[in-house]
Amino acid sequence: MHIKNRIPLHLIRFHIMLVFRLPEFVNFSGEDSGEDSKSDFEHISQYLAQLGEVGSINELKVRLFYLSLTGTTFSWFFLWHLIPLAHRNH
Repeated sequence: MHIKNRIPLHLIRFHIMLVFRLPEFVNFSGEDSGEDSKSDFEHISQYLAQLGEVGSINELKVRLFYLSLTGTTFSWFFLWHLIPLAHRNH
């Protein structure tokens, strides 16, 4: 009988966290000025590429995203997560 050795997902995630080095994200301000301006789609694509293997962990994709924002875009993202959902439309 052949028994397949499977490593639990939580152990794989823990291992990734031990070897993961936080990249220096290219910042996104959302403004259309200058040579470095890019669309939101380009920014998200670049962000996911910079995450590498960790990009497969949804919780980390969301939790680290603010590190790639600057200026007004950062303020909007921060306030959006700071204000409870029930109070956003009032």
